[in-house]
Amino acid sequence: KFGAKGELFKIPILSMAMRRLGILPIERKNRKKVLQVYKSAEQRMKAGENFALAPEGTRMKDYALGSFRNGPFLFAVGAQSPIIPVVIAGALPIMPPRSILVNPGVWKRKVIIQILPYVNTKGYTEDNVRQVRDQVREVMLEKYTALKNELGLPQQ
Repeated sequence: KFGAKGELFKIPILSMAMRRLGILPIERKNRKKVLQVYKSAEQRMKAGENFALAPEGTRMKDYALGSFRNGPFLFAVGAQSPIIPVVIAGALPIMPPRSILVNPGVWKRKVIIQILPYVNTKGYTEDNVRQVRDQVREVMLEKYTALKNELGLPQQ
């Protein structure tokens, strides 16, 4: 399952479909609501569902790795679930932020998706969320830098 920005849940038919699929509505500007969504989804995760969440909270406008938000890590720690970092390099031109078109003007692109070793959260508490977040970001940044180099992308 995925998390999707709350604004998408205001589109009637799309909202109904996303709710049926079990997608989490992430109200990025309302921390309290986000935490409620994560708390209710913890039981779903413990029952065997998995969730893909974007730690940056948005698509980036350049090839930099943005700062990570605490929410997804708070969710993983609360559910005592491992985090499986996934790094995607080269996808920016395929669907840039604010674009409704996929691959505008560019029909061939190389994108690399790398799945990294999991990070265990067993035994961690809310006090460890920033530590886990920073550990995951460090590992992802190292791999992302290497993949950008492989693709010849700006290193910013």
